Amino acid sequence: MSLIKCSACSKPVSSRAIKCPYCGEPTFPSVEPAQFTKKQISEWGWISLGLIILGMYLLDLSLEHGNMFYVLGMLVGASGVLGLMCWAFMGLSYLTGQ
Repeated sequence: MSLIKCSACSKPVSSRAIKCPYCGEPTFPSVEPAQFTKKQISEWGWISLGLIILGMYLLDLSLEHGNMFYVLGMLVGASGVLGLMCWAFMGLSYLTGQ
């Protein structure tokens, strides 16, 4: 722990302090939430849908060729589902502005 100068009042403040005890100025800049563009959200959705379709195709191949395609299809399909969940949260974040 060390002392740093407050950017507003120049008084010594602990490096672990969240804000200056004298003037209330935050010691760390506020972090803005990630902002996604419509294009990024759209691309994420299409990639996720593509992974799900590829996973379904690999599951279909597993009927003829065995377990390797089954495991691969499940992994690819599951990653597509997770991608769609992220896509939904990205869209919600975009719509609410948070």
